[in-house]
Amino acid sequence: MKKIILLLNTLLIIHFLHAQQLQYSIEGGVNFSGAYATEDGMVIKGGPLPGFQLGISATKTITPKFSFQPAILFIRGGTYRKDIDVKHTKYYVSLIKVPLMVVYQRNDQFFFGAGPYVG
Repeated sequence: MKKIILLLNTLLIIHFLHAQQLQYSIEGGVNFSGAYATEDGMVIKGGPLPGFQLGISATKTITPKFSFQPAILFIRGGTYRKDIDVKHTKYYVSLIKVPLMVVYQRNDQFFFGAGPYVG
């Protein structure tokens, strides 16, 4: 329920900021994720599997050097584990992340962003 409320709030923020000259973009990329866990002293390691990331973002300029950039991203990642008696076992995870970043842009070639996200 909290995720749905956060998603609706993010969409409302994007909608209300629309009247203030937003720039929209599509984000995408390739992910390679693995896993490492311990349970009762036993180490469980998994090798990386390729995944992807796809989503939309909006950028609202606050000052010439600072901007606000919320996004909604769908992320798919995974890992595999090779057991002695069994073939490779693959585990996949799909999730939605909602980052709310403040971006500092020094010039056209360098920028830095930080902020919280829910996923």
